Amino acid sequence: MKLSVIIPVYRVEAYLDKCVHSVLSQSYSNLEVILVDDCSPDRCGEICDSYFRKDNRVRVVHRPKNGGLSAARNSGIEAATGELLTFVDSDDSITADTYSEAIAVLLAHKTACVEFPVRKGNGSPDDLRYVPFTGSNRTETFHDWFARQGYVRSYSCNKIYTRSLWGDTRFPEGKFFEDLYTVPYVLERADRIATTDKGEYFYFDANPNAITNTPSPRKANDLFEATTKLLFHMEQTRGMTANDLYPLYMEAVDRKIDCINAGVNVTLPAPTFRWRCIFTPGQTGKRQLKALLLKLLGNQMYHLFKK
Repeated sequence: MKLSVIIPVYRVEAYLDKCVHSVLSQSYSNLEVILVDDCSPDRCGEICDSYFRKDNRVRVVHRPKNGGLSAARNSGIEAATGELLTFVDSDDSITADTYSEAIAVLLAHKTACVEFPVRKGNGSPDDLRYVPFTGSNRTETFHDWFARQGYVRSYSCNKIYTRSLWGDTRFPEGKFFEDLYTVPYVLERADRIATTDKGEYFYFDANPNAITNTPSPRKANDLFEATTKLLFHMEQTRGMTANDLYPLYMEAVDRKIDCINAGVNVTLPAPTFRWRCIFTPGQTGKRQLKALLLKLLGNQMYHLFKK
C-alpha cells in the first residue's frame, strides 16, 4: 500500500534536510513525500524543488499564499494519492523503520489507524517519550482511546491512517492546536485503533520558531475552544456520562486557568460533580484539589487561582 507523507514547510531552512532525509531513508519504500511550501520566505522552496529533482517519490506543492500549518496540511491531503496517510512537521524527524513496523501492525490487525511512540525534546537523554502501549498486539475502540485520555496527545504525526478514514475532514485554518480540533473526530470513525511500541516520531522542541514555543492569548483561547468543543461533542453526540467526561472536563478547567492568566475571558459551565469523581484514579493531586475547590466554590475557584 502506498503511504503519502505530508510535510508542511515554512521557515525551517535549518531543519528541513534532516526531516526529509529521515522520511526518504525509511525502510518502507512504497511512499510519496508531499512537500507543501507555504510561501516560506527563506530557501525552503528551493530545497523542496531540489528534492523533487533528486527523488521521484517527492512531490512539491507551492501554495500561492501563506495560509498556516492547517492550510498547508489540507493542501497535502488534497494532493495525496496513497491509500495510507501520515504527517511530519518539517522541523521533526522519524526513525528508520517506523513506517514499515507501524504498517505491518495496521495490516495484521486490519485496522484503519495505528499509533506509534513519540519522543519530545532536543535530543538529550532527558527527552520525554510517550508510548501508547507496550507491545504490538493491542487494538482498542475509540471509547478505549478516549478513556485512557488519548486526547491529551492528539498528535496527528504519530499515526498512520487509511486515507478513507479522513473523508472530508480537514484541519481548521486559522486555528492553533489544530490536532485537537481534528484528530479525535477522525479516530472516532475507526472500528479499531492499533498501537505499537516500535518506531519513533521525534518532536524537536528546541526550534524557536515553533508554534508551541511562542505563547499568546490567541493560542490559549484556541486550546480552550478545542478542548470544550470535544467535551460537548462527546457528551451530546456520543452520550458519554459525567464519570467518562470528568478527566476531560478537568483539562478544560486547566485551559480556562491558562486563558485567565493570558487575559482572555472565556466561559466554562460548572458541572454537577459527583463527589467520587474528585477521586478518579490517575488524576494528579493538584487536579484533584482544583476539582474539590470547584465543587465547593464554583466559579470563584478561578479567581482564587488568578490570585
